[in-house]
Amino acid sequence: TAYEIPKRDWSSDVCSSDLSLVADHYAYLAIIPVAAVLAAALSRSSMPVQSSVAALVLTACAVLSWRQAALYVDAETMYRQTLTVNPDAFVIRANYGVLLLNRSPEEAIEQFRAAQRADPGAPESYDYLCRALTRVGRAREALPECREAVRRTPDLATARANFGIALLSLDQYAQAQEQLEYAVRLRTDNTEAHLALAEAHLGLADQRMSDGAVDDAIPHYLAAIAANPRSAEAHNNYGVALARQGKVNAAVDQFRAALQIDPAMRDAQANLDRIRR
Repeated sequence: TAYEIPKRDWSSDVCSSDLSLVADHYAYLAIIPVAAVLAAALSRSSMPVQSSVAALVLTACAVLSWRQAALYVDAETMYRQTLTVNPDAFVIRANYGVLLLNRSPEEAIEQFRAAQRADPGAPESYDYLCRALTRVGRAREALPECREAVRRTPDLATARANFGIALLSLDQYAQAQEQLEYAVRLRTDNTEAHLALAEAHLGLADQRMSDGAVDDAIPHYLAAIAANPRSAEAHNNYGVALARQGKVNAAVDQFRAALQIDPAMRDAQANLDRIRR
């Protein structure tokens, strides 16, 4: 009896990593001598003169502050303005790319490449390009960036996870498993890496099933369920393997588990109906 094992697509799934921007303006200390000179000059003037000058200065500062504040109305406006003044600002390029990644990944890739040109020694741009290229379905092009990110930062969990996901989208399950297990060891709380690792084991298990090696598939299905207990696919496909071994009751339990997670999963329902006949 032919049981249903659905296909998967991981090209749109990428791990994300956070990068916060700290933009310090070191003008404040330099202003102190200017302020001191101005204060000394005013102290020798009459009160009306002091009041007039102070009013003019405050008005000018208010106008300039209002105009400058418009440049920082949101992160994107600030990034654009900063890059206009300083096109080689690596951190701004990288942050702008992260901001664009969900809305316009191709533009994000341009920013990451510009960041890479601005500072070829910074590992972040390689990691960002790795996941951005994978997201737009260019995983093969992403692999050199992923490898370089891992070479430069071998103990960065996100670099390992993004490399694993790029490999996963190319159906290179064994290599993906290696990278993702490394990522999980580095950060046990990395949810994305756990989910991707489950998919790698699921892919390996399905390959073994396609080769007729049911016994070899079982450990990978179990590992997939351990990494992501909420994977309806893993339960369903594990049920298929059990059914082929003649373990009907155990297979039924897995099909039911899949349906509890995803009641609309047609493959699991079809497999459950078929095994009851």
